Amino acid sequence: MSIEALMELGTPARLDGTPADLADPARLEDARLIRAFREGDATAFESLYRRLRGRVFGLAVRLTGSRTEGEEMTQEVFVRAWEHRRKIESVLHFERWLRRVTIHRWINALRRHDPEPPDDEQAIERVGTPAGSPAARVDLERAIAALPPRLRAVLLLFDLYGLSHQEVADHLDITVGASKVQLHRARRRLQESLQ
Repeated sequence: MSIEALMELGTPARLDGTPADLADPARLEDARLIRAFREGDATAFESLYRRLRGRVFGLAVRLTGSRTEGEEMTQEVFVRAWEHRRKIESVLHFERWLRRVTIHRWINALRRHDPEPPDDEQAIERVGTPAGSPAARVDLERAIAALPPRLRAVLLLFDLYGLSHQEVADHLDITVGASKVQLHRARRRLQESLQ
């Protein structure tokens, strides 16, 4: 196949005409893993799990405010991944799928329950990455955990995970305007509680 033909297909190519995706050993391994995973290979699934578990767990902990709940959610998400493995097309697609499922699981949990603010034990379990002294980090984590669930969701999805207002609105089933208003309210409450 010529370089021109590959370019028409939208596949990046190296100068020798080899598709870039096929020339990269890491991408070849990713493609092999996904293919095996889709076919039900437990070893491939385990490799993908070890590789991506930390990202899912980190997101789950930040959303739930609890390491314990984050661990449970991580397990649920990967069980769901196994059940829906035939839909996965690539590692990048899988990573995005995992993030989307984690967020939706959390949103569904919020809808089913009327969560209470976390107690001191849950606040101690919180894991975060804010800069500053350990005391400032704990204060910030507690302030975020004390936000109403919807405000916390918008704040985390927008500020921490870099989603656009449209993406936040889509994930939370709200309007773009509501996303903007709730982000403003969340930031204002954080600022007030940290002063």
